[in-house]
Amino acid sequence: MNGLSKLCTCALIVVTTLVSSGCGVKLAYNNGDRLVRWWVDDYIDMTGEQRTYLNAATNDLLYWHRTNELEGYRQVFLQLADNAYNPQLQTQQPLTAPQLQELIAQFEDWGMRIGERAIPIAVQMLLSLSSAQLEEFAANLEEENVEYLEEAQQDPEERAQEMAKDYRKFVSRLVGRLTTQQRQLVLDHHARLVIFEMETVAFRRQWLRQVEAAVSAQPPAREKLAELLWLDEEDYPEEFQAVFERNEEVYQGLTLDLLNSLNTKQRKRFQQRLRTLAKICQELIDEAGNPPVAPQPLVPEPD
Repeated sequence: MNGLSKLCTCALIVVTTLVSSGCGVKLAYNNGDRLVRWWVDDYIDMTGEQRTYLNAATNDLLYWHRTNELEGYRQVFLQLADNAYNPQLQTQQPLTAPQLQELIAQFEDWGMRIGERAIPIAVQMLLSLSSAQLEEFAANLEEENVEYLEEAQQDPEERAQEMAKDYRKFVSRLVGRLTTQQRQLVLDHHARLVIFEMETVAFRRQWLRQVEAAVSAQPPAREKLAELLWLDEEDYPEEFQAVFERNEEVYQGLTLDLLNSLNTKQRKRFQQRLRTLAKICQELIDEAGNPPVAPQPLVPEPD
């Protein structure tokens, strides 16, 4: 995901935190405005007005998320917990491909609704950037591009091993220590991934030029900018779509194989973690408080 796409979906940091950690969830969620501001500071030196807007807009989005979305998360976590481990069954029911697809669709729906709220925030921020800030943003993105290119020079086998290691760390937070066979399973699947950092950098550079053109247009091309901030799969080049589909199939296969390989201890741990997440969702809902003050637009909407 490129830098500006991250900005337009800043609230997804909350979702990521919910599914990947435990005791730090509430702390991260309750400090979401700071986390987003710190992240944006890595790309641009904001003015006081921009900081005020971003704080208010983030708090407004998070309040909506608490009061409209978290109940759905809580219910899904509880359902997953019930399916993860049933002490009355000698053999746990395996996760099927259709069930996984249904779950993926649910996650995508969550992301779509967050994006619908977050993209207008990103558009406001972009249209408020001065020429110097836009140059700064482009320069910081190019630094990331250089890092991507350095990764592209890495031996593919070593790259796959690093990605597998990161994946194992994530899964271990949910189910506990993986067995030797499960660790090998993760590595085998990652070896099938298609790594395409060089192609990604070329696409990012082309994408940034389009963003700069949309921002600089007179009047600014707001609709085009919003489209660029949230590209659908069909908007990517055909070679990208093919790679995305291939890698998605790999990860879906890995998810099925790994979850269905969990032993009783791991299933109990997974169930406990999911119930903890559901409990945290409820606590966050209960602590929503009063609605925050609505943010004042940085750039007036056209008549």
